[in-house]
Amino acid sequence: MALSKSTSKTTTRLNAGLKLGLLALGTALLAGCAGGLSGVKIAADSAVHGASIQVDVVGVTQANSGMIEGAPISKYFQSGSAVRQGAVAKSFRFGGSQPTIQLVDKTDPIWAHWKAEHVTSLVVLADVPGVFEDLPGDADPRRKILPLTGKTAPKGVAELEITQGGLRLVPPAH
Repeated sequence: MALSKSTSKTTTRLNAGLKLGLLALGTALLAGCAGGLSGVKIAADSAVHGASIQVDVVGVTQANSGMIEGAPISKYFQSGSAVRQGAVAKSFRFGGSQPTIQLVDKTDPIWAHWKAEHVTSLVVLADVPGVFEDLPGDADPRRKILPLTGKTAPKGVAELEITQGGLRLVPPAH
């Protein structure tokens, strides 16, 4: 009987240790997910300060990613664009008296809406003046795709710069 009690206590301790270990692992995984993208800061380069530029930060789900990531940008920003009207986006305007640096982050109400919609990435589209060929995905310099989590997700606030050539992801400072 003593052997049985000892074995029972050892099993109980192992189970408690296993539960504690799984709890710690779960907490670490959630913390890792929380370390993904938390905002998008967009700045207009001095060369485009005078131009009127519309920028949309669109929350993309698995269901609509092909439509948003493949939309011709020249058509996306046209009046009455069905793709733009259906997009859950934060819109910014640059030029004139508008700020040259603008930000959307987790404190903005749209972030909660994106979370409720199970958004997997943010797609930033800019109506930069000039002649551009409409290309899908990141091949079009006026579009940047920013995953919210995972190995390729920017950490913290992603910084983008609007230039004459399109959008440029600013490398994080070390």
